[in-house]
Amino acid sequence: MVCVENEIFNCLNDSFLDDLSNEFVMILSKIKENSPDKQLSSFHFIFIPTKIVFFMDQNSLDKIIQRSLEIREKYHQLEIRQNGKEWTLEQDVLAFLTDAGLVGRDVMSHEKTWTKPNSAEELEHKLAENIWWLIILADRTGIDIKEALEKFLIKTENILK
Repeated sequence: MVCVENEIFNCLNDSFLDDLSNEFVMILSKIKENSPDKQLSSFHFIFIPTKIVFFMDQNSLDKIIQRSLEIREKYHQLEIRQNGKEWTLEQDVLAFLTDAGLVGRDVMSHEKTWTKPNSAEELEHKLAENIWWLIILADRTGIDIKEALEKFLIKTENILK
């Protein structure tokens, strides 16, 4: 299914849309319009018989990166209040590695080889937090994370051809 950017239900497969009720489309539009801080404004919704799928428009990664950097700046302010200075790059890397290690424990709990309460929720949180850390570390080292990811994907795809 191919959908046109910036339109909720402008899908090329019209028979798919025929299955949707107008009320359902209106509900999703209202959710999008009334989302706090318009955070859902960059998301589109597609109804698939048993679930709703969210997908990001092309600018969403830029928005995620910007929000990540804004959050990191707030942490820097907290670090200054608590420690008198911002964390160094090395301290950021250590925090990332700690969180990456926690992903390992949460996966072990998921696989029932390590008992840990609330690991499913923490696994989701820590996976997202590790992505956030990678965005921060790329920024702090002057690496364009989008460009680096694209190069990695192309190189890996070519290796696996």
